[in-house]
Amino acid sequence: MAADQLTLTLPARPEFVSLARLTLAGLAARLDYDVDAVEDIRVAVAEAVGLLLREGGADTVVVSAQWSRDQLAVTVSRAGHLLAREAEETGVALLVMEAMVDSAVCETTTAGSVVRLTKQQAL
Repeated sequence: MAADQLTLTLPARPEFVSLARLTLAGLAARLDYDVDAVEDIRVAVAEAVGLLLREGGADTVVVSAQWSRDQLAVTVSRAGHLLAREAEETGVALLVMEAMVDSAVCETTTAGSVVRLTKQQAL
């Protein structure tokens, strides 16, 4: 079965971090993740979006989620954003995300910056 998908395009402003965080936490709850996993996803998404709000880039942040019966994958991207890989904030945010989800990857491409998060469902 193909994974379902949700995409949010949000203004690249701090006041919209909570919207992304709450939407993905609600989705995780709807997918029957336990309370601790929902909280982990909420924190990781907030860190990912917050990380991409630092420095310049496009006026929007795109948060995409794909899910199947056993996994939730979240991609947060911002066109034109250059992720400072050596910056202390990037390192701290990545450590937090890695503690919360099964996989957290930050990368800068020619199009901009992308953070990929994956959380497995305990069956």
